[in-house]
Amino acid sequence: MASSPNNKQTHNGEDAMKSFMEMCNKSVRGAICGWDRILFRGTIRWLASEAGINSYLGTRKILLKEFGKMSTM
Repeated sequence: MASSPNNKQTHNGEDAMKSFMEMCNKSVRGAICGWDRILFRGTIRWLASEAGINSYLGTRKILLKEFGKMSTM
């Protein structure tokens, strides 16, 4: 645990979760463990071309004029 400027203890990682569970154990019915988020980097090369996007839209039966609405979902 690290000390913050106002002299309160702060928790990191598993310690924070353990502290929270101890403090709120009467209100918590269960917990799920897993990754918080996953970051993918790179491009989907086949989709990064005119032919690729046209193929994608055609397969899903999306008209080109509807692409704008679909892309902002």
